[in-house]
Amino acid sequence: MLYRIYLAARNNERSDYYKNKILGEYPDSEFAQLIRNPDAAEEMNSKKSEVELFYAGVYEVYHASDYAESYRLSNQGLKKFGKSDYADKFEFIRAMSQGKLSGIDTLEKGLKMVVAKYPKSEVTPLAQDILKSIDRQKNPVKLNENAPSEIQNDTFTVNFDAEHYIFAIVPDNVQIVEGFKTNVTNFNTIFYSEKNLTMSSTLFGDKKQLIIIKSFPNAREAQLYYENVAADKDVFRGDVKRDLVEIYPILPSNIAFLYQKKSAESYKVFYLDQFKKLKQTN
Repeated sequence: MLYRIYLAARNNERSDYYKNKILGEYPDSEFAQLIRNPDAAEEMNSKKSEVELFYAGVYEVYHASDYAESYRLSNQGLKKFGKSDYADKFEFIRAMSQGKLSGIDTLEKGLKMVVAKYPKSEVTPLAQDILKSIDRQKNPVKLNENAPSEIQNDTFTVNFDAEHYIFAIVPDNVQIVEGFKTNVTNFNTIFYSEKNLTMSSTLFGDKKQLIIIKSFPNAREAQLYYENVAADKDVFRGDVKRDLVEIYPILPSNIAFLYQKKSAESYKVFYLDQFKKLKQTN
């Protein structure tokens, strides 16, 4: 902060300039509070430590699936700490908890409120991903059954020359989800750094998350990536056990049907039947 720099340098003219600027233009800011009350820094740090500890407790309760208690505690956190740095996170957990208790419509309403109130928050992209998932479940995309260069097979389609993603369905458990994403990121950094792969996640049904890795120019490259990542021991270690993760290559247009079915089982049958043809052309 320039005010502090000039104050330490004993340049009173410049320090007074920035002091007056802060007090005049940002009277409610943290910096303004520190100028008015130099002892406020210690008080703020103490309060921050308290809210951090409280939030950590609420977070643990939520991920233990005690949604009634995490809803109660997130409300308590908002009342106790007001407009703290954790207000957005408390509201996000409150919305998720209430949604788990009352259903998808309540979840949608709560998350829309979070996005509207905190557009720049770090929780907002996740809230938006979940809202997109809800929208897909409520309004599944209809594909053109006569689309050229595609072979209709059940509700899934085949086009080996088109862009492909990798999807993984994992339990909605923070340690497993974040562990898998971290391990895959490390794998991509080491072996696929030139590909600029991206990853996103969203809710999938009640107790799963869908993670999308994209993108690959065709099915052949997606299949090769799939074989490599699925066999990598560093990806599947610790809490991230291989038998907990369903992972396959997929045509982007097939994701809508995957959401409809709310299960990877039918896609697995489709994959084993169709992708063996890709291997036969190698």
